[in-house]
Amino acid sequence: MDKSTEKTVYSPGGCEFALIRSKRRTAAIYIRPGGRVEVRAPLGMARRDIDRFVDQKAGWIAKHAAASAAAAAQRQAFRVEPGRRFLWLGVEYPAVYRPGCPAAGFDGGRFLLPSACGARNLPAMVQLYRDMAAAFIAGRVEIYAARMGLRPRSVRVTGARTRWGSCSGKNGLCFSWRLALTPPFCVDYVVVHELCHIKEHNHSPSFWRQVEEVLPDYPSRRDELKRYGRLLARQNWEDGRADI
Repeated sequence: MDKSTEKTVYSPGGCEFALIRSKRRTAAIYIRPGGRVEVRAPLGMARRDIDRFVDQKAGWIAKHAAASAAAAAQRQAFRVEPGRRFLWLGVEYPAVYRPGCPAAGFDGGRFLLPSACGARNLPAMVQLYRDMAAAFIAGRVEIYAARMGLRPRSVRVTGARTRWGSCSGKNGLCFSWRLALTPPFCVDYVVVHELCHIKEHNHSPSFWRQVEEVLPDYPSRRDELKRYGRLLARQNWEDGRADI
């Protein structure tokens, strides 16, 4: 696709943005991580029209850019250390330092960290979450698969960051370990969603009817899952992905 980029430009109203022109029909504004503003416009759109479009959206841009910058600051400040609280199945638990142990743990009421401070807590917690998620999610898949008369080819927990779950063409199910930070009713929604893909590898009306047969309240579960997605987006677990 033909495309040109002006890295930093300003509208007459003073809004700073990156301008990207391409073979598209309309202009659109995107707020990128950290609050950066990106405007995508048709190749032939006059600059004055782009500036007018941006200035008309100044209020919207300011609001969403500020929210994005605040989220980026939260991610930057995110630490896995004693004194903080972390989610497990939708409930927050405190983290404490456990001397002399190389791995993170969970005693039912506290997360136990291997270091009083330092970078190794993050990958240790990710591994703990993976292990705990694998056991919990496998159990939920077993329950619902039996109830629905289905048999997935495999069940895996992965480090996926953009999807809660997936179903392969050969009916293997994958779930992000992050899913186990959400409440059990959200986990169940994703489990049922992916199990239904064994019958319907699409999101047709027939697929959603199957989900509804098992979970009549699935829309509210889905909405709550989105809320947790926004919450987890403000937590920076990516530095622990080396062992995911």
